Amino acid sequence: MASVESIIDSSSSNVGDGIDSLNAAWTFGGSTPQYFDSHVSKSVPKYQDGHDIVLALSDFFINEQSIVYELGSSTGALTRKLAGHHNKGAKFIGIDIEEAIIRQANHL
Repeated sequence: MASVESIIDSSSSNVGDGIDSLNAAWTFGGSTPQYFDSHVSKSVPKYQDGHDIVLALSDFFINEQSIVYELGSSTGALTRKLAGHHNKGAKFIGIDIEEAIIRQANHL
């Protein structure tokens, strides 16, 4: 059995789909953006269901004059789904702090 110190001090480990991370040191920079959507849909339980719920609930709140902000939009998958679902004049803006993932979102 590994000691707590060896687990805490361990070097980078692969968390799947070519994404490496240190313990408590998640980043969405580097090569992570190109694998992000595939990885998150497999590793976050009910990820797609969450998007479907947001889309269904958005019908009650979004109209043609709405401006919708998604904070922490990563690659913009949900923002794009909302924009496609409400193609009636509303404006959708995704916001993230990680430059590499913003570049990925802008290329999709």
